[in-house]
Amino acid sequence: MWRLVDGVLMTADDVYKLPIKGVTVSIVGTNLSAVTDARGHFSFASVPTDDIKLAMTGATATTPPAGLYFPEMVVDLNILPGVPNTVMAAVARTGTRNGQSGAALTTAVGA
Repeated sequence: MWRLVDGVLMTADDVYKLPIKGVTVSIVGTNLSAVTDARGHFSFASVPTDDIKLAMTGATATTPPAGLYFPEMVVDLNILPGVPNTVMAAVARTGTRNGQSGAALTTAVGA
């Protein structure tokens, strides 16, 4: 079950658990960028490893709910080589300085 802002299903804040289509996702300091699909998923085949900054620009979202907008958010991630990395797992590792190269990043925004 999703943990919701108010903790109650079927209320107005449930919108925050939905995938967000059209978000521009980029790795700060590189020319790498991607756009989320209808499920909120995005991926990069090859990204720098170790600690990076991932920027998500919600202003490009194609289907925001009426009256809502999604601002830019930047998160610190720690990327491991040779394994699929997700945003939530990489956030938890931030600061570990694994210092290896050649990794992939796949995840979803909103879901």
